[in-house]
Amino acid sequence: MLSYTGHPFLDVGLAVITVFSEKERPEYLTQDDLVKMADFIKENYYVPYLISYLHSTIIPNNRYFQKVNCEKQNKKVNFDELNQFYNTYLYGYLHTAREVNRKCVFFNKPAIALASKDHIPLLTGKDYPNFMANGQLGLAISPEAALCFQSLALGTLKCNGKALLIHSNDYDIVQDLAKIHLDEHRKLISLSSDEIIELHNPKTILLEHLTRIYRTNYNKIQKNNSSVTIYNFINYNTNADIEIYHLPMEQVKFLKRAVGAKYCDIWDKIVNKSLKVEKRKTKKSKTEYESRKRQIYEDMFDLPDNASKFIRTYFLRKSIKEDIELINWDITALLLEEILKMEKERIEIIKNFADKIAKYILKTENGKKIFKLFFNKNSYYKFKDSLISLLLKSTKDEGGLLFNFDEFTNIFEISEDWEKKDWSLSKDLIAIRLIEQLYENGWFSKNDNKEIIENEELEIEE
Repeated sequence: MLSYTGHPFLDVGLAVITVFSEKERPEYLTQDDLVKMADFIKENYYVPYLISYLHSTIIPNNRYFQKVNCEKQNKKVNFDELNQFYNTYLYGYLHTAREVNRKCVFFNKPAIALASKDHIPLLTGKDYPNFMANGQLGLAISPEAALCFQSLALGTLKCNGKALLIHSNDYDIVQDLAKIHLDEHRKLISLSSDEIIELHNPKTILLEHLTRIYRTNYNKIQKNNSSVTIYNFINYNTNADIEIYHLPMEQVKFLKRAVGAKYCDIWDKIVNKSLKVEKRKTKKSKTEYESRKRQIYEDMFDLPDNASKFIRTYFLRKSIKEDIELINWDITALLLEEILKMEKERIEIIKNFADKIAKYILKTENGKKIFKLFFNKNSYYKFKDSLISLLLKSTKDEGGLLFNFDEFTNIFEISEDWEKKDWSLSKDLIAIRLIEQLYENGWFSKNDNKEIIENEELEIEE
Protein backbone atom coordinates (compact mmCIF):
# COMPACT_ATOMS: atom_id res chain seq x y z
CA MET A 1 0.00 0.00 0.00
CA LEU A 2 1.32 3.42 -0.98
CA SER A 3 0.66 6.69 0.80
CA TYR A 4 1.90 10.27 0.75
CA THR A 5 5.15 10.93 2.56
CA GLY A 6 5.51 14.71 2.87
CA HIS A 7 8.39 14.74 0.36
CA PRO A 8 7.22 17.20 -2.33
CA PHE A 9 8.88 15.54 -5.34
CA LEU A 10 7.73 12.03 -4.50
CA ASP A 11 4.24 13.16 -3.46
CA VAL A 12 3.60 14.99 -6.72
CA GLY A 13 4.73 11.94 -8.70
CA LEU A 14 2.46 9.72 -6.60
CA ALA A 15 -0.41 12.18 -7.10
CA VAL A 16 0.10 11.93 -10.88
CA ILE A 17 -0.18 8.13 -10.72
CA THR A 18 -3.29 8.42 -8.53
CA VAL A 19 -5.19 10.84 -10.77
CA PHE A 20 -3.97 9.02 -13.91
CA SER A 21 -5.51 5.85 -12.47
CA GLU A 22 -8.68 7.76 -11.50
CA LYS A 23 -8.32 6.64 -7.90
CA GLU A 24 -9.42 8.72 -4.93
CA ARG A 25 -6.28 8.05 -2.90
CA PRO A 26 -2.89 6.35 -3.50
CA GLU A 27 -3.82 3.70 -0.91
CA TYR A 28 -6.27 2.32 -3.50
CA LEU A 29 -3.66 1.89 -6.25
CA THR A 30 -3.12 -1.62 -7.58
CA GLN A 31 -0.19 -3.18 -9.39
CA ASP A 32 -2.18 -2.91 -12.62
CA ASP A 33 -2.45 0.84 -12.06
CA LEU A 34 1.33 1.09 -11.73
CA VAL A 35 1.84 -0.89 -14.91
CA LYS A 36 -0.55 1.37 -16.87
CA MET A 37 1.32 4.43 -15.64
CA ALA A 38 4.65 2.88 -16.59
CA ASP A 39 3.31 1.95 -20.04
CA PHE A 40 2.17 5.54 -20.58
CA ILE A 41 5.60 6.89 -19.63
CA LYS A 42 7.45 4.34 -21.78
CA GLU A 43 5.33 5.23 -24.79
CA ASN A 44 5.10 9.01 -24.44
CA TYR A 45 8.32 10.27 -22.87
CA TYR A 46 9.75 10.24 -26.38
CA VAL A 47 7.45 13.03 -27.57
CA PRO A 48 9.80 15.85 -28.68
CA TYR A 49 8.76 18.49 -26.15
CA LEU A 50 8.98 16.03 -23.25
CA ILE A 51 12.44 14.85 -24.28
CA SER A 52 13.64 18.46 -24.23
CA TYR A 53 11.82 19.32 -21.00
CA LEU A 54 13.12 16.26 -19.15
CA HIS A 55 16.70 16.72 -20.32
CA SER A 56 17.01 20.47 -19.79
CA THR A 57 15.04 20.77 -16.56
CA ILE A 58 14.25 17.65 -14.54
CA ILE A 59 16.49 14.68 -15.35
CA PRO A 60 19.47 15.54 -17.59
CA ASN A 61 20.96 12.80 -19.75
CA ASN A 62 18.04 10.50 -18.97
CA ARG A 63 17.60 7.23 -20.82
CA TYR A 64 14.81 8.62 -23.02
CA PHE A 65 17.07 11.45 -24.20
CA GLN A 66 20.01 9.08 -24.72
CA LYS A 67 17.93 6.78 -26.94
CA VAL A 68 16.64 9.63 -29.11
CA ASN A 69 20.09 11.23 -29.27
CA CYS A 70 21.67 7.97 -30.46
CA GLU A 71 19.02 7.60 -33.15
CA LYS A 72 19.59 11.17 -34.35
CA GLN A 73 23.32 10.54 -34.64
CA ASN A 74 22.80 7.12 -36.27
CA LYS A 75 24.48 5.45 -33.33
CA LYS A 76 23.57 2.03 -32.00
CA VAL A 77 21.13 2.07 -29.10
CA ASN A 78 22.11 -0.21 -26.21
CA PHE A 79 18.76 -1.90 -25.74
CA ASP A 80 20.09 -4.15 -22.99
CA GLU A 81 20.82 -1.11 -20.81
CA LEU A 82 17.54 0.54 -21.85
CA ASN A 83 15.49 -2.52 -20.92
CA GLN A 84 17.37 -2.82 -17.64
CA PHE A 85 16.39 0.79 -16.93
CA TYR A 86 12.74 0.04 -17.74
CA ASN A 87 12.73 -3.07 -15.56
CA THR A 88 14.26 -1.17 -12.64
CA TYR A 89 12.64 2.27 -12.69
CA LEU A 90 9.31 1.59 -14.41
CA TYR A 91 8.46 -2.07 -13.76
CA GLY A 92 10.66 -3.08 -10.83
CA TYR A 93 7.66 -4.01 -8.64
CA LEU A 94 6.95 -6.93 -11.02
CA HIS A 95 10.23 -8.57 -10.07
CA THR A 96 11.22 -10.14 -6.76
CA ALA A 97 14.98 -9.87 -7.18
CA ARG A 98 16.60 -6.96 -5.35
CA GLU A 99 20.26 -6.08 -5.90
CA VAL A 100 20.24 -3.46 -3.13
CA ASN A 101 20.09 -4.93 0.36
CA ARG A 102 18.41 -1.89 1.91
CA LYS A 103 15.01 -0.48 2.76
CA CYS A 104 13.52 2.30 0.66
CA VAL A 105 13.90 5.69 2.37
CA PHE A 106 10.35 6.65 1.31
CA PHE A 107 8.23 3.52 1.58
CA ASN A 108 8.53 0.55 3.91
CA LYS A 109 9.60 -1.69 1.04
CA PRO A 110 12.85 -3.29 -0.16
CA ALA A 111 14.98 -1.00 -2.32
CA ILE A 112 15.76 -1.82 -5.92
CA ALA A 113 18.34 0.86 -6.71
CA LEU A 114 20.54 3.61 -5.31
CA ALA A 115 19.24 6.76 -6.96
CA SER A 116 21.25 9.86 -7.89
CA LYS A 117 20.38 13.10 -9.68
CA ASP A 118 19.86 10.99 -12.82
CA HIS A 119 16.68 9.70 -11.17
CA ILE A 120 15.71 12.22 -8.45
CA PRO A 121 16.10 15.97 -9.04
CA LEU A 122 18.62 17.92 -6.96
CA LEU A 123 20.48 14.92 -5.56
CA THR A 124 24.23 14.67 -6.07
CA GLY A 125 25.75 12.63 -8.89
CA LYS A 126 25.99 8.85 -8.65
CA ASP A 127 29.71 8.84 -7.86
CA TYR A 128 29.49 11.27 -4.94
CA PRO A 129 28.68 10.00 -1.43
CA ASN A 130 28.20 13.48 0.01
CA PHE A 131 25.00 13.85 2.05
CA MET A 132 24.09 10.17 1.60
CA ALA A 133 23.46 7.85 4.56
CA ASN A 134 26.50 5.80 5.58
CA GLY A 135 28.46 7.21 2.64
CA GLN A 136 26.54 5.07 0.15
CA LEU A 137 26.63 6.08 -3.50
CA GLY A 138 22.98 7.00 -3.89
CA LEU A 139 19.60 7.07 -2.15
CA ALA A 140 17.92 3.70 -1.62
CA ILE A 141 14.54 3.62 -3.38
CA SER A 142 11.92 0.96 -3.98
CA PRO A 143 10.42 0.25 -7.42
CA GLU A 144 7.26 2.11 -6.40
CA ALA A 145 9.25 5.20 -5.37
CA ALA A 146 11.25 4.95 -8.61
CA LEU A 147 8.02 5.08 -10.63
CA CYS A 148 6.83 8.09 -8.63
CA PHE A 149 9.97 10.01 -9.56
CA GLN A 150 9.65 8.95 -13.20
CA SER A 151 6.06 10.29 -13.14
CA LEU A 152 7.11 13.57 -11.55
CA ALA A 153 7.53 15.48 -14.83
CA LEU A 154 3.82 15.07 -15.65
CA GLY A 155 2.93 16.87 -12.42
CA THR A 156 5.03 19.93 -13.25
CA LEU A 157 4.99 22.69 -15.85
CA LYS A 158 7.84 24.72 -17.31
CA CYS A 159 8.07 28.12 -15.66
CA ASN A 160 10.86 30.71 -15.84
CA GLY A 161 13.16 28.15 -17.47
CA LYS A 162 12.60 25.72 -14.59
CA ALA A 163 10.09 23.11 -13.49
CA LEU A 164 7.13 24.40 -11.49
CA LEU A 165 6.15 21.95 -8.75
CA ILE A 166 3.48 22.72 -6.14
CA HIS A 167 3.06 20.83 -2.87
CA SER A 168 0.71 21.12 0.09
CA ASN A 169 -0.09 19.40 3.36
CA ASP A 170 -3.61 19.06 1.94
CA TYR A 171 -3.37 16.20 -0.51
CA ASP A 172 -6.70 17.09 -2.12
CA ILE A 173 -4.92 20.19 -3.38
CA VAL A 174 -1.86 18.18 -4.48
CA GLN A 175 -4.04 15.80 -6.50
CA ASP A 176 -6.16 18.55 -8.05
CA LEU A 177 -3.02 20.40 -9.12
CA ALA A 178 -1.52 17.16 -10.45
CA LYS A 179 -4.63 16.65 -12.58
CA ILE A 180 -4.43 20.18 -14.00
CA HIS A 181 -0.79 19.66 -14.98
CA LEU A 182 -1.30 16.09 -16.23
CA ASP A 183 -4.20 17.23 -18.44
CA GLU A 184 -1.96 19.91 -19.95
CA HIS A 185 0.73 17.32 -20.76
CA ARG A 186 -1.81 14.91 -22.21
CA LYS A 187 -3.01 17.66 -24.54
CA LEU A 188 0.56 18.37 -25.71
CA ILE A 189 1.28 14.65 -26.11
CA SER A 190 -1.84 14.15 -28.22
CA LEU A 191 -0.61 16.93 -30.51
CA SER A 192 2.92 15.42 -30.66
CA SER A 193 4.11 18.89 -29.76
CA ASP A 194 7.78 19.71 -30.16
CA GLU A 195 7.78 22.51 -27.59
CA ILE A 196 6.09 23.42 -24.33
CA ILE A 197 4.81 26.91 -23.67
CA GLU A 198 6.95 28.39 -20.94
CA LEU A 199 4.99 29.96 -18.13
CA HIS A 200 6.04 32.87 -15.94
CA ASN A 201 5.03 34.33 -12.58
CA PRO A 202 4.73 31.14 -10.46
CA LYS A 203 2.88 32.92 -7.64
CA THR A 204 0.16 34.06 -10.01
CA ILE A 205 -0.08 30.57 -11.51
CA LEU A 206 -0.54 28.97 -8.08
CA LEU A 207 -3.30 31.33 -6.97
CA GLU A 208 -5.08 31.01 -10.32
CA HIS A 209 -4.97 27.23 -9.90
CA LEU A 210 -6.23 27.42 -6.31
CA THR A 211 -9.07 29.71 -7.36
CA ARG A 212 -10.07 27.20 -10.01
CA ILE A 213 -9.87 24.31 -7.54
CA TYR A 214 -11.88 26.01 -4.80
CA ARG A 215 -14.59 27.09 -7.21
CA THR A 216 -14.87 23.59 -8.65
CA ASN A 217 -14.62 21.67 -5.36
CA TYR A 218 -15.59 24.28 -2.76
CA ASN A 219 -17.23 21.79 -0.41
CA LYS A 220 -14.65 19.06 -1.04
CA ILE A 221 -11.66 21.00 0.29
CA GLN A 222 -12.43 21.02 4.00
CA LYS A 223 -9.09 21.64 5.68
CA ASN A 224 -8.59 25.07 7.20
CA ASN A 225 -4.92 24.53 8.06
CA SER A 226 -3.69 24.01 4.51
CA SER A 227 -0.54 25.75 3.35
CA VAL A 228 0.97 25.54 -0.12
CA THR A 229 4.59 25.73 -1.32
CA ILE A 230 5.98 26.39 -4.78
CA TYR A 231 9.25 24.72 -5.81
CA ASN A 232 10.60 26.28 -9.01
CA PHE A 233 13.66 24.15 -9.74
CA ILE A 234 16.11 23.08 -12.40
CA ASN A 235 18.24 19.93 -12.17
CA TYR A 236 20.52 20.59 -15.12
CA ASN A 237 24.09 19.49 -14.31
CA THR A 238 26.13 22.26 -12.64
CA ASN A 239 23.31 24.82 -13.01
CA ALA A 240 20.99 23.10 -10.55
CA ASP A 241 18.92 25.63 -8.64
CA ILE A 242 15.66 26.03 -6.74
CA GLU A 243 13.42 28.91 -5.68
CA ILE A 244 10.87 28.29 -2.95
CA TYR A 245 7.76 30.36 -2.27
CA HIS A 246 5.52 29.52 0.67
CA LEU A 247 1.86 30.52 0.95
CA PRO A 248 0.82 30.19 4.62
CA MET A 249 -2.47 28.69 5.71
CA GLU A 250 -3.88 32.15 6.60
CA GLN A 251 -3.62 33.28 2.97
CA VAL A 252 -5.02 29.97 1.71
CA LYS A 253 -8.03 30.23 4.01
CA PHE A 254 -8.58 33.86 3.02
CA LEU A 255 -8.53 32.91 -0.68
CA LYS A 256 -10.94 30.04 -0.13
CA ARG A 257 -13.46 32.37 1.49
CA ALA A 258 -12.80 35.22 -0.97
CA VAL A 259 -13.75 33.07 -3.99
CA GLY A 260 -16.91 31.87 -2.25
CA ALA A 261 -20.39 33.18 -3.03
CA LYS A 262 -20.38 36.01 -0.47
CA TYR A 263 -17.23 37.78 -1.66
CA CYS A 264 -16.50 36.49 -5.16
CA ASP A 265 -18.02 39.41 -7.11
CA ILE A 266 -15.94 42.12 -5.46
CA TRP A 267 -12.84 39.91 -5.13
CA ASP A 268 -12.86 39.02 -8.83
CA LYS A 269 -13.11 42.69 -9.78
CA ILE A 270 -10.18 43.62 -7.53
CA VAL A 271 -8.06 40.71 -8.81
CA ASN A 272 -8.83 41.42 -12.47
CA LYS A 273 -7.93 45.08 -11.99
CA SER A 274 -4.40 44.01 -11.04
CA LEU A 275 -3.94 41.87 -14.18
CA LYS A 276 -1.01 42.64 -16.46
CA VAL A 277 -0.67 40.78 -19.76
CA GLU A 278 2.63 40.49 -21.62
CA LYS A 279 2.96 39.20 -25.17
CA ARG A 280 5.62 36.51 -25.57
CA LYS A 281 6.77 34.09 -28.26
CA THR A 282 7.87 30.47 -28.03
CA LYS A 283 11.57 29.90 -28.74
CA LYS A 284 11.26 27.45 -31.62
CA SER A 285 8.10 28.22 -33.59
CA LYS A 286 7.83 31.85 -32.44
CA THR A 287 4.17 31.23 -31.65
CA GLU A 288 2.73 34.20 -29.80
CA TYR A 289 1.09 33.68 -26.42
CA GLU A 290 0.08 35.75 -23.41
CA SER A 291 1.85 35.71 -20.06
CA ARG A 292 -0.38 36.79 -17.17
CA LYS A 293 0.63 38.45 -13.94
CA ARG A 294 -1.83 39.42 -11.23
CA GLN A 295 0.08 41.70 -8.89
CA ILE A 296 -2.34 41.20 -6.01
CA TYR A 297 -1.53 37.48 -6.08
CA GLU A 298 2.19 38.23 -6.07
CA ASP A 299 1.82 40.57 -3.08
CA MET A 300 -0.26 38.08 -1.07
CA PHE A 301 2.90 36.07 -0.45
CA ASP A 302 4.35 38.96 1.57
CA LEU A 303 1.39 39.31 3.94
CA PRO A 304 1.09 40.23 6.76
CA ASP A 305 4.42 42.13 6.64
CA ASN A 306 3.13 44.35 3.82
CA ALA A 307 -0.43 44.62 5.21
CA SER A 308 -0.63 48.42 5.26
CA LYS A 309 0.61 48.79 1.69
CA PHE A 310 -1.54 45.87 0.50
CA ILE A 311 -4.75 47.33 1.96
CA ARG A 312 -3.94 50.81 0.70
CA THR A 313 -3.15 49.54 -2.81
CA TYR A 314 -5.97 47.06 -3.39
CA PHE A 315 -8.76 47.98 -0.99
CA LEU A 316 -8.44 51.76 -0.54
CA ARG A 317 -7.12 52.25 -4.09
CA LYS A 318 -4.92 55.00 -5.45
CA SER A 319 -7.48 56.37 -7.90
CA ILE A 320 -10.76 56.68 -6.03
CA LYS A 321 -12.36 58.31 -9.06
CA GLU A 322 -11.79 55.24 -11.25
CA ASP A 323 -12.09 52.53 -8.62
CA ILE A 324 -14.70 53.76 -6.16
CA GLU A 325 -16.91 50.71 -6.79
CA LEU A 326 -14.01 48.45 -5.78
CA ILE A 327 -13.73 49.98 -2.31
CA ASN A 328 -15.51 47.45 -0.14
CA TRP A 329 -15.56 46.97 3.62
CA ASP A 330 -16.57 43.30 3.67
CA ILE A 331 -13.56 42.01 1.72
CA THR A 332 -11.31 44.27 3.81
CA ALA A 333 -12.76 42.87 7.03
CA LEU A 334 -12.20 39.33 5.74
CA LEU A 335 -8.49 40.03 5.28
CA LEU A 336 -8.29 41.61 8.73
CA GLU A 337 -9.87 38.52 10.27
CA GLU A 338 -8.08 35.77 8.38
CA ILE A 339 -4.60 37.14 7.70
CA LEU A 340 -4.01 39.91 10.23
CA LYS A 341 -5.86 37.93 12.93
CA MET A 342 -7.63 41.04 14.12
CA GLU A 343 -10.33 40.27 16.69
CA LYS A 344 -13.88 40.54 15.36
CA GLU A 345 -14.77 42.90 18.18
CA ARG A 346 -12.07 45.36 17.11
CA ILE A 347 -13.10 45.09 13.46
CA GLU A 348 -16.64 45.97 14.51
CA ILE A 349 -15.41 48.93 16.59
CA ILE A 350 -13.54 50.34 13.57
CA LYS A 351 -16.58 49.83 11.36
CA ASN A 352 -18.96 51.51 13.82
CA PHE A 353 -16.54 54.41 14.33
CA ALA A 354 -16.45 55.01 10.57
CA ASP A 355 -20.24 54.73 10.32
CA LYS A 356 -20.68 57.41 12.97
CA ILE A 357 -18.23 59.70 11.18
CA ALA A 358 -20.08 59.07 7.89
CA LYS A 359 -23.46 59.93 9.43
CA TYR A 360 -22.04 63.13 10.84
CA ILE A 361 -20.50 64.07 7.47
CA LEU A 362 -23.86 63.52 5.77
CA LYS A 363 -25.52 65.96 8.19
CA THR A 364 -22.92 68.69 8.56
CA GLU A 365 -21.99 71.48 6.16
CA ASN A 366 -18.31 70.96 6.93
CA GLY A 367 -18.27 67.36 5.65
CA LYS A 368 -15.49 67.79 3.09
CA LYS A 369 -12.99 68.94 5.68
CA ILE A 370 -13.83 66.04 7.99
CA PHE A 371 -13.59 63.56 5.12
CA LYS A 372 -10.17 64.83 4.04
CA LEU A 373 -8.89 64.37 7.59
CA PHE A 374 -8.52 60.63 6.88
CA PHE A 375 -6.41 61.22 3.76
CA ASN A 376 -4.05 64.03 4.72
CA LYS A 377 -0.43 63.01 5.27
CA ASN A 378 -0.25 64.40 8.76
CA SER A 379 1.76 63.14 11.69
CA TYR A 380 -0.04 61.13 14.33
CA TYR A 381 0.01 64.09 16.70
CA LYS A 382 -1.61 66.41 14.18
CA PHE A 383 -4.14 63.71 13.32
CA LYS A 384 -5.03 63.30 17.02
CA ASP A 385 -5.42 67.05 17.41
CA SER A 386 -7.77 67.11 14.43
CA LEU A 387 -9.83 64.27 15.91
CA ILE A 388 -10.09 66.12 19.22
CA SER A 389 -11.29 69.24 17.40
CA LEU A 390 -13.83 67.10 15.54
CA LEU A 391 -14.99 65.57 18.81
CA LEU A 392 -15.48 69.01 20.40
CA LYS A 393 -17.38 70.39 17.41
CA SER A 394 -19.60 67.33 17.02
CA THR A 395 -20.39 67.37 20.74
CA LYS A 396 -21.47 70.98 20.41
CA ASP A 397 -23.54 70.24 17.29
CA GLU A 398 -25.07 66.94 18.39
CA GLY A 399 -25.17 67.33 22.14
CA GLY A 400 -23.31 64.04 22.63
CA LEU A 401 -19.97 62.34 22.04
CA LEU A 402 -19.23 61.23 18.48
CA PHE A 403 -16.77 58.67 19.91
CA ASN A 404 -15.34 57.94 23.33
CA PHE A 405 -11.92 57.23 24.83
CA ASP A 406 -12.26 53.44 24.67
CA GLU A 407 -13.14 53.53 20.99
CA PHE A 408 -10.17 55.77 20.23
CA THR A 409 -7.65 53.59 22.08
CA ASN A 410 -9.05 50.37 20.61
CA ILE A 411 -8.68 51.76 17.10
CA PHE A 412 -5.45 53.75 17.20
CA GLU A 413 -3.45 52.57 20.20
CA ILE A 414 -3.68 48.76 19.86
CA SER A 415 -1.82 46.54 17.39
CA GLU A 416 -2.23 42.89 16.48
CA ASP A 417 0.89 41.72 18.34
CA TRP A 418 3.13 43.55 15.88
CA GLU A 419 6.39 45.13 16.92
CA LYS A 420 5.06 48.57 16.11
CA LYS A 421 1.49 49.79 16.15
CA ASP A 422 0.34 51.20 12.82
CA TRP A 423 -2.15 54.01 13.41
CA SER A 424 -2.15 54.86 9.70
CA LEU A 425 -3.56 51.41 8.93
CA SER A 426 -6.50 52.14 11.23
CA LYS A 427 -6.94 55.48 9.49
CA ASP A 428 -7.01 53.71 6.10
CA LEU A 429 -9.56 51.19 7.34
CA ILE A 430 -11.83 54.02 8.48
CA ALA A 431 -11.34 55.69 5.09
CA ILE A 432 -12.44 52.52 3.27
CA ARG A 433 -15.66 52.29 5.27
CA LEU A 434 -16.25 56.05 4.97
CA ILE A 435 -15.97 56.00 1.18
CA GLU A 436 -18.27 53.00 0.92
CA GLN A 437 -20.94 54.55 3.14
CA LEU A 438 -20.79 58.01 1.58
CA TYR A 439 -20.86 56.53 -1.94
CA GLU A 440 -23.91 54.43 -1.12
CA ASN A 441 -25.66 57.52 0.23
CA GLY A 442 -24.87 59.59 -2.87
CA TRP A 443 -22.66 62.08 -1.04
CA PHE A 444 -20.00 62.19 -3.79
CA SER A 445 -22.60 62.98 -6.46
CA LYS A 446 -23.60 66.26 -4.83
CA ASN A 447 -22.20 69.31 -6.58
CA ASP A 448 -20.20 70.56 -3.63
CA ASN A 449 -18.48 67.18 -3.16
CA LYS A 450 -17.81 66.11 -6.75
CA GLU A 451 -14.49 67.91 -6.83
CA ILE A 452 -13.09 65.63 -4.11
CA ILE A 453 -12.77 62.72 -6.52
CA GLU A 454 -13.16 64.53 -9.86
CA ASN A 455 -9.95 66.48 -9.27
CA GLU A 456 -8.18 63.64 -7.46
CA GLU A 457 -7.63 65.86 -4.43
CA LEU A 458 -7.18 62.99 -2.00
CA GLU A 459 -3.66 62.16 -0.93
CA ILE A 460 -3.37 58.38 -0.75
CA GLU A 461 -0.08 57.51 0.88
CA GLU A 462 2.28 55.24 -1.03
